[in-house]
Amino acid sequence: MSRIAKKIAAACFVLALTTGLASIGPTAHAGESCHEPTCYYKTVTTWVSKEVAYEKKVVLYKPCGTPYYAWKTFYKTVEVPVTYRVKVCY
Repeated sequence: MSRIAKKIAAACFVLALTTGLASIGPTAHAGESCHEPTCYYKTVTTWVSKEVAYEKKVVLYKPCGTPYYAWKTFYKTVEVPVTYRVKVCY
């Protein structure tokens, strides 16, 4: 590189630094800090209501009064845990 080209490059570099075009590291805006946010993952468990079908043997009667067994479907509500992983940053 010639001496003139080096001087021009140095002048451009100084100009860029003084006008703020070239910055080193992250820049902070008004009201913000310069450090990176600290993040971690938190496990959160919630409970969800769910209906579950089950069968049960019951006694039914024919029109003439004779008993017989039959399977009937019933439903019950159970609480099921649901786990999420949530990213928390501060």
